[in-house]
Amino acid sequence: MTETPTAVVQRMYDAVNGRDLGAIDEIFAPDFYSHAMRRHGTEQIHEAWSALIALFPGIRVVPREIITSDDRVAVWAAVQNAGDGGPATLMELIRVADGRIAEISGLTNLRWRDESGSAAKEDGTAKEDSTAKEDSTAKEDSTAKEDSTAKEDSAAKEDGPAKGDSAAEEARKRPQ
Repeated sequence: MTETPTAVVQRMYDAVNGRDLGAIDEIFAPDFYSHAMRRHGTEQIHEAWSALIALFPGIRVVPREIITSDDRVAVWAAVQNAGDGGPATLMELIRVADGRIAEISGLTNLRWRDESGSAAKEDGTAKEDSTAKEDSTAKEDSTAKEDSTAKEDSAAKEDGPAKGDSAAEEARKRPQ
């Protein structure tokens, strides 16, 4: 009897948590597709799991909620022991075909890849997280722009509409 889609997905989490990279080719279909990585095949799973384990030796993915409908499985999971960035969450939508995982779409707040898509240095240590620095700089730039715009808007409200602004002038002429 073929495993249920839920059982196949649970086997995937058991394999990653047990560091059983040999089970990947049994669990995933040969033409597996990852929407996040935009690639076909199981080699990408070997690469991703190896990189995650190298970066976070104690990592565990613990499903909190699994919802199944026909061949589709939705999973909300906690990602434990993945650095000191606080708790991470993983949400995946998985399609199972012929007893194997055929497709995954996923979202996570775990930062483990740099902007080039690389997960780790060759020695297995984590690369410096330049994405966090870029996010911080972008937020500072955005905040400065918002402050500047807010000041301009405030000044415009105090001064009233700009001269030559026909829509504003028409609005002033209308009875209230």
